Amino acid sequence: MQITLIGLLVLALWAAVAYRRPSDGLLMVVLCMPFGATAVFNLPAVGGLSLLAANTVAAVTIGLLLARHLSGPDRHMMMSLPPAALALVGFAAYGTLASILMPQIFHHAFLVFSMARDVEGGVYPIQGIRSVLVPIEANPSNFSQSAYLLLGTAYFLALVWLARLRGPGPVHRMLTVAACINLALAALDSLSLDGLLGILRTANYAILSEHAIQGVSRIIGGFPEASAFGGYTAALYAYFASAWLDRRDPRLGLLALGSGAGAIMALSSTAYVSLTVVTAVLLARTLVEALASGVRVSRLLTAILGGLAVLALITLLLLLTPLGAAADGLLDELIFNKAESRSGIERGAWAAWGLKAFVETYGLGAGLGSLRSNGLMPVLLSNVGLPGTVCYAAFVWFAFLRRPPGLLSPEMRMLRRAASTGALSLFTAQFLSATTPDPGLALLTYAAIATASARMGVPVAAAAPLTPPRGDGRLAARPARTTGG
Repeated sequence: MQITLIGLLVLALWAAVAYRRPSDGLLMVVLCMPFGATAVFNLPAVGGLSLLAANTVAAVTIGLLLARHLSGPDRHMMMSLPPAALALVGFAAYGTLASILMPQIFHHAFLVFSMARDVEGGVYPIQGIRSVLVPIEANPSNFSQSAYLLLGTAYFLALVWLARLRGPGPVHRMLTVAACINLALAALDSLSLDGLLGILRTANYAILSEHAIQGVSRIIGGFPEASAFGGYTAALYAYFASAWLDRRDPRLGLLALGSGAGAIMALSSTAYVSLTVVTAVLLARTLVEALASGVRVSRLLTAILGGLAVLALITLLLLLTPLGAAADGLLDELIFNKAESRSGIERGAWAAWGLKAFVETYGLGAGLGSLRSNGLMPVLLSNVGLPGTVCYAAFVWFAFLRRPPGLLSPEMRMLRRAASTGALSLFTAQFLSATTPDPGLALLTYAAIATASARMGVPVAAAAPLTPPRGDGRLAARPARTTGG
């Protein structure tokens, strides 16, 4: 085990935070998420596995909270779990069980794309791609992927507990700080300060900081490559854009604009699709609410004409300046011709063989880490089969889609809608490019905010109103029953 210098600093900061209030370690996890290439520990003996800052802080915080609970007077008390938490626990339990049993049951029964990149002796299904097919068997990824999922589940449970205890406001404030950190790292990367960022990029990952498309450098910020940075940053744009529409706080608007610009500079196809989907949803939501609130038709027409004027101006710039040719080349490479690229062909093969594994395992899945697939649905079906997919769908429903059981205050309504919009961005990216079924700490953070906000609503009284008797309109008292003697 190798501990990094930046890892020592992270642990020292965590110790200072946890000494004052152990539960604040969960908030520190949110602050560590922009550092997607910062490892606290590197494990050469386990295939070069890197323990990232966010995962490490989450693990030690949960361990500390659990130890304090077990040693306290209330150790026999259990927290009531919301339905979203129960569904996620079921998903993690089945996924872990499948990762133990399925590689043994279906040992060498069919071929899969391995999670490891340096596999030798496999079969190349398509000429020109790097991935090879190997017989399914138990491997270290079964353990590591199960550990990540169990850690994420424990983090979600702990963050929901914290948000219910102190309100989701502190988590929202930490997301605000994390967005500022993310934009600062992106600014350093745009200035090509790789020497400074190299202090933070300590994970055993290939750091793709020199990639460019059509001569334009891709921004990766604190992450190892552009798609990870773009997906995380696009979700921040979605979260703060939704919050700004509800509150109209200029600071939220600036964070939304900055995060949107950062996601565009990543030059990631998944980030672009996420930005498009989220922006369309927010525009549709704004239009529906404007019509429902009785906005004047003249104001609505003015807004539409203003939008069309901006669109016309952008079109003229693209047609009459060199920006058009550059934008056309970028979009061709990132979106329109993506399926014909080597990466697109390879990911298509991953998805196809993942669905084949789903069929070969009779719908039960091959287990976490047993294979590499692409796209959220092929990944879920191939790894955890129908049982795990149903649990995951139930988690999404209860966390984001089910109507809250009570009336929400404007603050709670804003947080729930912002968290759901941020999750929509991440789900869009996962449907296109997910390779593992682990939801990830960022998505689970949004799920915890949405779940806690919904459970802080004011219950609606179900009692029927009293009907006054005929007469003067006052409620008459029922005479007392007497007994004869």
